[in-house]
Parts: sequence; C-alpha cells; structure tokens
Amino acid sequence: MAYVKRIDENRLSTEQRDLLKEADKGQVGTGVAGDAGQRTKPEYAEKTDRRVIEAPDNAAAIIMDNNPRYASKGGDFASRIAIVAGIRGHKLNGDDEIDELSPIDDAAGVYILQKDDPQSFLGRQTLVNPGIINITEDISPEDAVDKAKSHVTAYADTIQLVARNGGVNLYAGGIDKTLSNGVDNVAGLGVNLIYGNKIDKDPDSEYSLQGITKAENINRILRDMYQTKRDQTVSSFELTATRPDAFLNPVVWKELINLAINYVNSVSTEINSSMLSKGYIGSRWNKTN
Repeated sequence: MAYVKRIDENRLSTEQRDLLKEADKGQVGTGVAGDAGQRTKPEYAEKTDRRVIEAPDNAAAIIMDNNPRYASKGGDFASRIAIVAGIRGHKLNGDDEIDELSPIDDAAGVYILQKDDPQSFLGRQTLVNPGIINITEDISPEDAVDKAKSHVTAYADTIQLVARNGGVNLYAGGIDKTLSNGVDNVAGLGVNLIYGNKIDKDPDSEYSLQGITKAENINRILRDMYQTKRDQTVSSFELTATRPDAFLNPVVWKELINLAINYVNSVSTEINSSMLSKGYIGSRWNKTN
C-alpha cells in the first residue's frame, strides 16, 4: 500500500492538509522522486528582480538583483545568486511564503553576493570579524572592516573540500589592486581559522587569534638550544675531568657519566624532532607561508 512520506504533517500547507483529509492515501502518492504527492516545499513570493529555478521538492537556484542592504532603491552592483538544498531546512512550513532568503535556516547552500557584509550575511547570527584583530600600523580600522564586499559563502552542517590529487590551496591577497567595488585593496588580512565564532584579544585565552608557527623556524631555534646545551655539557665534562681526584672519586665518575648521557640524549632528541624521524615536529603534508 502506498503512503505519504513526510516528517511532520502539520508543516504541510493548509491546502495539502485539507487534501489529505479528503483523499485516499493510496491515491495521493508518496512524493518521492518527483511523484505527485504532498511534500512540504517552499512557495516563493513573486518578485520582478528574482528568478527561481526550482526542483519538484525543496532545492533551488535563485538569481536575484538588488541586495536590499545596499540597493533598496534599485541601485546597481548588488546582485545575488543562491544555490540551496533545503530552503529554510527543517523550519520550512508549507504555508510560509519565501520573500527574502534566510541562509542561517537553510539546510545547505552556496551564496554568491556582489556586494555585502560577509560577517552579517547570516542574519541573526553575526560572524566575528578577524580583520579588526589583525589591524597593524599599516592597516586602518576602516580598511579592516568587511563592509560592501563581494563574497562567496558556503554554509552547511559539514563543508568539505576534496582534491583527488592533493593540492588544496587557499590564496588570500596579492591578486588585484582593487576590490570588487573599486576600493584600493590594501588590507591583506590573510587566512584565519576560527573555531566557535569567537576571537579573544587576550593572548592567554584559548580563543586568541595567533599566527601559525613554522616548523622549520622552530626546528632552527631548537637546534641552537640543543647545541648550546651540548656545548655547556662538554665544558662541564672538561672541568670535571681535570679535577685532581677525577679518576679516584666515584662521585666524580658518576657526574662524568651523567654528563655523557645528557650529551647523547640531546643529540637523540634533536634527531627525533627533525625530518629524519617520524617524530618530526612539522607536517610533511600541510604547509603555510
């Protein structure tokens, strides 16, 4: 026997619910694979500046002009494109009419905007702006703010970039002298990895935004430290070995043995932290500049 496939019948539109009350469920259809059925799907408000290419269910490509944040009176250079699977996600109700997009509620989507504020794009959830934290003497606060910028934002439960042959490259800056709106491209904010949508200026905080250390630079510093320690060990060994009772006093022998062991351990530790060992402190596959 056929059945109506749905999550919550109460989310269907009023018309659909009335139809279910009157119809034989065996004749209504499942709504699977485009079959005529009673599925919760969005209804879009008619707009002259929007084109919606929609599937039978709840996926759509939406082409829009006039981002209302920057072109409420029909100004130019504020176009938008959204490719969404699951408009309003689990919050969609059949009686709702989709006027403006609410990306934070969508199940998954890619959003392309010609002019926008990337940090406030999601609406009621504002993203932290790492540019403010990265301000230097050469970058003014005005240059660091992401107002009226073009951006491409992917939003979903999980976002994956998969390269069949490796080589996942993120380029930030150094491409064009001006931004998409014609403003000079001077900020150079780099690549920021942010967890929890939180940045703390306190350097001791677990949410402080700090530069990624370079393995080779660290290794160079460690090598200098190891060498200094070995030089000190050799000096101590020589001083101890030249004592008048060096070969007769068991305490002196013990000290000489410990100094020799420390020297060997220092060499072993340096080797273990280098590329010659599996314990190399850097990654062979993930790199940063």
